Amino acid sequence: MYSELHTDGAGSFLIALDGEDQTGETIQVLVQDLVFYLLSALRHLGRHARDRTAASGVTAIRLSLLADTDQIDGSGIDLPRRDSLREIQLTSNTSYGDYAGLSPTCRAVGDVFAPLDDLATDGPGLISAAAMVANETCYAFGLAEVSPLDINGTINPHHWEEPLRSIITNWASW
Repeated sequence: MYSELHTDGAGSFLIALDGEDQTGETIQVLVQDLVFYLLSALRHLGRHARDRTAASGVTAIRLSLLADTDQIDGSGIDLPRRDSLREIQLTSNTSYGDYAGLSPTCRAVGDVFAPLDDLATDGPGLISAAAMVANETCYAFGLAEVSPLDINGTINPHHWEEPLRSIITNWASW
């Protein structure tokens, strides 16, 4: 994980998701993990902007899923590569089969706007913002919406396994 925070409230959050297949050509990403890390990043960035820099208003959110990264001069910091030959495949560890037959892609991007206070506060606003950006990003795979979250600010508990279910339930509570 890598986070970059600025004094004007702007920031970025980079997370390397594990999940490479045996051939090394496809990265299998569990949707539950993707959504959990997205919620974590939005919370972290939202709290930085609101609490440390006194920013307010509406914020722009961009989620980029990229199959490969390059390391900066051996520093341990990975930066996204946009010319990957590998692909990302969304998967699930539940038995619902929501992600079977989806198209893999090497890059998926979602852009949305949300109130900064919603990102910095646990509850429906955070869940709704995460659902909107996850849905927008996952259109690249042919997925209409991400099952673990709903844009109305609720979670779908049967799409989560423990221990994440307990954590997410607390974050979604009013």
